[in-house]
Amino acid sequence: MQGSIRHLSPERNMPDVGAGFGRASATAAILDAAEPLVGMHALVVGERTLEVLCALLGRGCTAAVETTRMDRHFGERAEIVLAPHVANEEDASRAIALARMALLPCGRVVIGLPTQSLVTQVARALGRAGFSAIRSRETSDGTVISADRPMFGLHGDTAHV
Repeated sequence: MQGSIRHLSPERNMPDVGAGFGRASATAAILDAAEPLVGMHALVVGERTLEVLCALLGRGCTAAVETTRMDRHFGERAEIVLAPHVANEEDASRAIALARMALLPCGRVVIGLPTQSLVTQVARALGRAGFSAIRSRETSDGTVISADRPMFGLHGDTAHV
């Protein structure tokens, strides 16, 4: 399903994902970093994200869209971009580039990293991409790093100023 897009909203029937994935604490940490979620539109990037999509809607997100491609923006705009399973610096750079294109002003990007070792590189990449309020939090499953898109656009982004 390379490049697939899945749209979910609270009005549609939601699959029962249960609690058997062993990722509940990681999903909770990702969503906590994205709060507030009520009334927001979210873009979730990557593989194995159904649990995150359903949890977003359970916390009051108005709509959630998933894409498995981190290297292509397809026109969706969002207040929140989540990349819950980023394994390396290259994937983080792709997720940051997609967030840069997809986020509305004052939106937030949240990236789940498997280890603390990538935090410094990802934080620097977020800063170079013009994001602000960069913060990280260690979890039992790795590290969650988040950053905000400034209200008046990103550095070098004249299309939204």
